[in-house]
Amino acid sequence: MTRRIRVHATPTNHDVPDLRIGVDSFAYHRWFGELSRWEETASARWTLDDVIDEAVRVGAEVLSIQTIHLPDRAPGTLSRVRERLGDVGIEPILAWGHRRGLEDGCNPSKLTDALEAVENAGELGCAVMRVVCGDQSSWSPDVAVRASRIEALRGPLTAIGSAGVRNGVLVAVENHADGPVAELSELVTKIDCDYIGLCFDAGNAARVGEDSVAAAHAAAPQCLMSHLRDLRLLPESRGEPSHWWPCVGLGDGDLDIPSVLDALAQAPRCRAWLIETSNVFPGYDEREIVEAGIAYLKSARARACAACPEP
Repeated sequence: MTRRIRVHATPTNHDVPDLRIGVDSFAYHRWFGELSRWEETASARWTLDDVIDEAVRVGAEVLSIQTIHLPDRAPGTLSRVRERLGDVGIEPILAWGHRRGLEDGCNPSKLTDALEAVENAGELGCAVMRVVCGDQSSWSPDVAVRASRIEALRGPLTAIGSAGVRNGVLVAVENHADGPVAELSELVTKIDCDYIGLCFDAGNAARVGEDSVAAAHAAAPQCLMSHLRDLRLLPESRGEPSHWWPCVGLGDGDLDIPSVLDALAQAPRCRAWLIETSNVFPGYDEREIVEAGIAYLKSARARACAACPEP
């Protein structure tokens, strides 16, 4: 059944979400002093307030805030950020786990921090938050190794889902270049909690060798939010998620972004399409990619709305 996309209304439940367009603060990680080996130092240093100003400038409706970009997670700080975002009409999402998240379920202290972050998300006024289980260093081409890792994550993610229920926060688990979408989707299905689903990252799907369109279709039934970027696919990086995967503007790269969005438009619970950038290709600038990308996604949303039958 085709989903009827709603726009700009205040979310009222977890079943019929609005689809918001926005950006993840990781798009600006260079301005926080974080660099990969392919990146150069930014011309200035930013705070979260600068990111919020930039989100307003580019017309974001939702801002996903990495916990590492918060000054701290004290109640007063969260209250101030919540009020600031409310003043400018931007919905918050909290993103936990940079970089290795739950460390494949092997670090109890990471689970403790994730459970605290679910409470923080509730204090921030988030309807949904993102978590990650690992990163590209977790990737293995060995199916048996990945199966063992997935099993180790079942307990921690079950606990996080239960925390989501207690705090009224949906938990979106991202494919973080640590494994295929289908394996993560199967894990989330087995946990069988309405408050846990997926954050689909189109670029990360490509990094582990998946077809991004097929992965988007696989993620759609459980997708709560999505990270979107376009990539130049370099032959020497294929099969190696830790290699260089340069980002370009949406529609300028080798991913079939229109078909990815067609798949995600069918996701019945997806709340946000978020621009994310990293390792930009020479000649591009993150701020320009984000601004143009938000306009691109708003146009795609409008087309999807026009194609939806009236309820």
